[in-house]
Amino acid sequence: SSDLNISQRKLMVYRNGNTFRTYRIGPENPAAPIPRGTFELVNKQLDPGIEKGARWLGLSKPGFGIRGTDNPQFIENVSEGSNVILSNQDISELFNLTPVGTAITIF
Repeated sequence: SSDLNISQRKLMVYRNGNTFRTYRIGPENPAAPIPRGTFELVNKQLDPGIEKGARWLGLSKPGFGIRGTDNPQFIENVSEGSNVILSNQDISELFNLTPVGTAITIF
């Protein structure tokens, strides 16, 4: 499972109840808030297109997911839309660690 803490800008991946990895996420766009709740990872895409970075993890809310960016300033820029943004390096690692069906709680 994974938890995504918007206010702390962290995504935590758990294995056997312990924090396994922590990733920094880009800031939330106040004009397009990130949905809160528990979602299921429903699809994964390699190289989904320039606007979605190196990887896309689609969640159970249509059109919502976790994506990468190759913009080194992503961590300081407000994201476009309501998707969660990680660096391409981090999303590539997360992509490999997280199977379809994983529960992701966002708060």
